[in-house]
Amino acid sequence: MIFYFAIAIAIFCCIPIEFSSRKFSLELNDSLNITKQGVVFIFTLMFVFFGGFRWLTGTDWVNYKNLFDDVASIKSLKYTGFEYGYALLNFVVKQIFDSYTVFLIVFYCLVIIPKVFIIKRLLLSVAFVFLYFCTYMGEMVAVRNALGVSILLCSIPAIHSRNKKQFLFLTLLATSVHYSCFAWIISYWLYHKRISKKHWLCFFIIAFALMFFGGFIYSSIINLIFKPFGNMGIIVSKILFYANDYIEPTNTVVKKIMSLVKRMVFLPLYFTIYNKLAKQSSYNRGILNLYLFGNLFSIAFMNSFQQLNRCVIANIFLEVILLPDLFMLIKSKSVKMLSIWILFLYGIEKLYFSIIPFKDVLVPFYLIFNYQNRTMY
Repeated sequence: MIFYFAIAIAIFCCIPIEFSSRKFSLELNDSLNITKQGVVFIFTLMFVFFGGFRWLTGTDWVNYKNLFDDVASIKSLKYTGFEYGYALLNFVVKQIFDSYTVFLIVFYCLVIIPKVFIIKRLLLSVAFVFLYFCTYMGEMVAVRNALGVSILLCSIPAIHSRNKKQFLFLTLLATSVHYSCFAWIISYWLYHKRISKKHWLCFFIIAFALMFFGGFIYSSIINLIFKPFGNMGIIVSKILFYANDYIEPTNTVVKKIMSLVKRMVFLPLYFTIYNKLAKQSSYNRGILNLYLFGNLFSIAFMNSFQQLNRCVIANIFLEVILLPDLFMLIKSKSVKMLSIWILFLYGIEKLYFSIIPFKDVLVPFYLIFNYQNRTMY
């Protein structure tokens, strides 16, 4: 795991560059921001390099490698078990290059570069790169939903400018890569909605209630809905299985506790400085709405229908934008220095718990130039 923590520490050592400035400025003639852009550029290339040249490293390696090997024709795409858009990307790259490594390079360019580019447009921040790596390992081992999220994030400027056609196009394109991305469709309305802090507080109280009692409530609603349709026992039992019995492999008790602790610390903080944070950027109020909705949804389905949380992955991702902006509101040098170390500890904790569930396929991190065979899944 030294490999991962070394990268995290290297990025963290660059954070003081931006915290020496009171505001995030995007002026290209600002020498400080030229330095920050250079740091962001270097680490972005690093993530693409490691993602593109990885081998026998990461989750679902077998399924994704088999997909690439099996796509022989356009007609075969509908039988792959994957979304058509993602399968088509595999097919096109295979027809041109017939190399899985080339596909990975193309894939990670599409996943990482647009995401970093759009975040730079919203917020030029080295702290974002640190949180991006610690939370998502820089997406060096990402799967197809990460590509969907990148496309969805590219729709934020379209939402902001109320460009419905561009927003719909990007949302449908993302959905062709991962079906859960269609839930983003609500973001157009939610982004522009003015929601008071009191209303948000009420919504979160309901969400916490659903977290504890949702299993019973959801089961009752499902039985009530399907009762008029007669004998649909198999369908109902399958839905109830996902409601109450199915547990995501990574959703351990420890992770749930850490997730709740994080939300109990950060959410009240976001509510306290909601208006100040919204004034930092014209995008922030809308991004806050999307992020808070993602947390609301995750809490409500933390113990039931856990797979539904995939629908708000893009919303939760927005934390890596908001946290650096939150820290930049701090004016006291001593408090700001303390906040940097809190950020470091938070990032390392996130990185550690991202690696541990899949340590057997993440450690060591193999590249195609030098790897050893190991059992993959």
